[in-house]
Amino acid sequence: MNKVVRNLAIGASLCAAIALTGCSSPAAPQASSASSVTMPTLSEMMTGTTTAPPTTGPAAQKGKNVYFVSCGQSAGGCSDPAAGAVAAGKALGWNVTVEDGAFNVGGAYNTAIRQAIAAKPDGIILEAIDCSSVRPALQEAKDANIPVVGFSSFDCDEDGSGDSGMFAYKIIPNAVDKTAADFNQRFGRYQAAYLIGKTASPTNVLWLNETDNIPVMDNINTGFHDAMSTCSACKVTDVNFTENNFAAVGPALTSAILQNPHANALAPGYDTPYSFGAAKALSESGAADRLTVMAGQGTSVGMDMLRNGQAAAAVPWDATYGGWMTMDTLNRFFAGQPQVAEGWGFQLVQDASGAQPGKGWATTIDYQADYTKVWDQ
Repeated sequence: MNKVVRNLAIGASLCAAIALTGCSSPAAPQASSASSVTMPTLSEMMTGTTTAPPTTGPAAQKGKNVYFVSCGQSAGGCSDPAAGAVAAGKALGWNVTVEDGAFNVGGAYNTAIRQAIAAKPDGIILEAIDCSSVRPALQEAKDANIPVVGFSSFDCDEDGSGDSGMFAYKIIPNAVDKTAADFNQRFGRYQAAYLIGKTASPTNVLWLNETDNIPVMDNINTGFHDAMSTCSACKVTDVNFTENNFAAVGPALTSAILQNPHANALAPGYDTPYSFGAAKALSESGAADRLTVMAGQGTSVGMDMLRNGQAAAAVPWDATYGGWMTMDTLNRFFAGQPQVAEGWGFQLVQDASGAQPGKGWATTIDYQADYTKVWDQ
């Protein structure tokens, strides 16, 4: 088993910040033994899991009023899927309103959901907001007969909390990753597999680790650590931070770099910590030349780091495609048809050719035309 150093905790727990709004602490995903982890090859990772969307489905169920609750509009990882949902809404003939969950500061997730409920919409979409952290508000939506779909979100019957599910439909990201857990654990494994293959042996990685008991991050962490466990000589130092104290991630990374002079890699899980000080700390540390740096899921911040030589690789998904995928799933619910594998995935890239400067990564698949063709039948 690889040596995992868990230190540098920063900030208060998210659950403490929202203890009065129903946050639970679901059980973390169970780690796999090293012998049971299937490590992807470089070729497999560069091919990735993204495919074209379904070619059949219901016509647009026009005239719907939908609220999209964003995890935090100040970060591209949250705002890009919201923009995709708005664009898809126009193609569907829907009115889409975006509510900013503002990273749940002051219980903003529950507030945003309740604002949506007050508008009496036909449906609500949650983005990277798990059922267990907003169950009281979801119960209010259920009591009002408002269906809820979660994008990059875990329902209460799949997050380890043991509660019953609250989502009307669960999104099936793609044919390989049938659940949110599958998707996020594979994403974490890709980052670890690339670093093990790229860095001088043994890999000694600083891992920007969100510790909020959020199932999305718990599963990314599980995938990453499971993959790292296949390398007995490798070392992982967790640089811990919380969602409601992103500003502290820069100083924490600076401290981790100083305390780990033999570290040769850095991985973020996802790009948001770079937006809130980690990229600046890396640049000012003087350690960038000795670290093989991973960017995250392909936001403009991560792709610009790759373009500028600050990162060696990323594992991007097309966030706008994610917004369209979610709207297709909700349209299938409105039409009374079952959800299907949508084709939304990710791949390893080692250059920024898939993103324009200042923009997130975009697949070459013309998913917008594909979805519109189905909806316009």
